[in-house]
Formats: sequence, structure tokens, C-alpha cells
Amino acid sequence: MKDAALRSLARQFINSKIGDEYGVVTKLEIDRAKKTIHAELDLKGESQTIMVDVTAYELIAAADKTLIRLADVKISRDWVNALYQQFGRDKTFEVPDVVKALL
Repeated sequence: MKDAALRSLARQFINSKIGDEYGVVTKLEIDRAKKTIHAELDLKGESQTIMVDVTAYELIAAADKTLIRLADVKISRDWVNALYQQFGRDKTFEVPDVVKALL
């Protein structure tokens, strides 16, 4: 139950960051043992749900924050995958506390 509540909070946090401009994360699954993430997104202008699968990630402790580097990302929609590969690959992202508890 605790993990389900944390996943819900993490999904809400992510949705608050992407806002109504882009759409919403409808499902978020994180497997700490395997270090995998699965997300389903309903993006504006898209008729089908977009699946995001992260098959490996790395957490990095940096000063007073935690960062995440997504090592292998596959996105079901080609154009979104291309955007991620061009602008997001090999970048680190700050992990908020509510999400860090799940990782």
C-alpha cells in the first residue's frame, strides 16, 4: 500500500510539472530491484496512449540533491522517442523527495 501511495504522489508531482500543456501521466510503475520504470502518458493531440519504458537507470548523489540518469529509454511513439534521444538522452534530472522514495 505504501508503494501505491508513493506512486500516486509521484505521478501527481510529475503531472504538476508537465501541466495541462502536454497531457498527463496516467500510470507509473517503478521496480526498484530491477531499476526499471514504466509510464503511460495521454498527450494532447495523440489518439493513443504513449508507453515509456526505462530498462535501466542510475541514481547519483550530488551535494544536497539526488539526480537520475535514464540509461535505456524506449518510447512507443517515434516522434517522442526522437525528441528524447536528441534532447534528453545522457542528461541527468533532479529527483524530488516524493519520487526518490520510490527509487
